[in-house]
Amino acid sequence: MLIPLALLRRCCPLFAFLLLSLLAVAPAVADPAGRIGRIAWLSGSVHLHRADSGESSSALLNWPISSGDVLSTGSGARSEVQIGSTSVQLDSASVLEFVEVDDQRIRLRLLDGSVIVRLRSAEAAGEFELGTRDGGFSIREAGRYRFDVDRSTVTASVHAGSAHFANGGSALEIGAGQRVQMSNDGRTRYQLAAPLADDFDRWSSARERQASSAVHARYVSPEMTGAADLDAYGNWSESAEYGAIWFPRTVAADWAPYRSGRWVWVAPWGWTWVGDEPW
Repeated sequence: MLIPLALLRRCCPLFAFLLLSLLAVAPAVADPAGRIGRIAWLSGSVHLHRADSGESSSALLNWPISSGDVLSTGSGARSEVQIGSTSVQLDSASVLEFVEVDDQRIRLRLLDGSVIVRLRSAEAAGEFELGTRDGGFSIREAGRYRFDVDRSTVTASVHAGSAHFANGGSALEIGAGQRVQMSNDGRTRYQLAAPLADDFDRWSSARERQASSAVHARYVSPEMTGAADLDAYGNWSESAEYGAIWFPRTVAADWAPYRSGRWVWVAPWGWTWVGDEPW
């Protein structure tokens, strides 16, 4: 369709005025969250139910985790999710819902099984909550926490740090070295000795030792999801032109970025590269 130039000149000021008016009253669209989770480790049968698509499938290394996703482990399986500097480890036969993962908070709900949570900063601790069928736990300080849910009990173990439990009108403070077990009938039993240790705890401690290097903190924010793995799988170098550069170790001679992996659609961010490499 052809529009006479004279008509276009007369209409442009009116069009511009109408466009600016619409922009002024249009609702602001919130930016997607800058923080997202990542499946950093898995072994055995691990499944992911994605909130954005409603689909369930076998979980893959490096897959993004966002609000509403549910991760479950089969018998003998384990997994670890990193969200910023926070690590969330799932034991065998566990079901964990990531209720809310954004820049302000991390809210999880443990439906069954066991998880160990490592919170590495006071800020991350203050943003973290974990819910169960019997109530919710908020974290008072950085530390290491374990939560167990089965048919009859909910148990919280504080290896380091402190936590607060609330259920309706009741509340409970849990300090370092305490293990608290709550049964479905509302009775609460306290153990003030050191929390119990099993194979899951030992596996978690070994993972923690592997991630204890802090070299990456000199170059990137520790709150960058997956930053700790950079030390395990690569080296840092200083460049006069570009500054700090990280490059991987032990890769094929023809290795190149964006070659081994896949592009996936992850709402609300859009197309996202999920690499096969362990970092």
